[in-house]
Amino acid sequence: MIVTDNKKRKMPSVKLIKQEWENKFRFIEDFGWKELPTNACWRCGETGKMDRAHIWSRSDMLCHTNKTNEEIDSPSNLHLLCSSCHKYSEFISGWAPGLAYYEWFYTLREDKFNVPALPQIWNENRFYAMMVVNVFAKELGIDMTNGDRNTTDEELEKIKKWSSAFYECGYKTGKTILHKDRYKKYLTLPKDDKELACFDPVCFNI
Repeated sequence: MIVTDNKKRKMPSVKLIKQEWENKFRFIEDFGWKELPTNACWRCGETGKMDRAHIWSRSDMLCHTNKTNEEIDSPSNLHLLCSSCHKYSEFISGWAPGLAYYEWFYTLREDKFNVPALPQIWNENRFYAMMVVNVFAKELGIDMTNGDRNTTDEELEKIKKWSSAFYECGYKTGKTILHKDRYKKYLTLPKDDKELACFDPVCFNI
């Protein structure tokens, strides 16, 4: 079911989104940035005009919460992403260690200049896709170690249902949680420590 919201929306400016997230990422030095840019993707570093992309998917929030347009479109729920990263992130949600969007955002980045034969976006998302495969294989009891065998019809049906829950209604089903143990540790932290844990889970042993 497609949910629409016909109320007039006013999205925050890129400057407000930048102000919200300044000093809340641990990686900006990797790109040689001294501050968050408004003309480069916060996920992959590509430059150009950026999209305002939701962290918690807008469709999920409309379906499964009572949040207003202002809450859904607040700077705290938006990142600046290139169109490729924005498209990839559309069906994953959540900003905390263990949640899908967070884990995707922090998967391995590779300098496209050092890997010219492989598109940067595809290469980065490959690592996230491998994480997802490992999780559903473990949860569904599917042996993925033997690459020579064909996936059975029963396994394909299980994978189809799991993927549908993860990508299409993750907020409702809890499938936004990619690493459950990591997320459980995050939830045990005092309220004041949760933001710091999102900045760097290592300092809290998450």
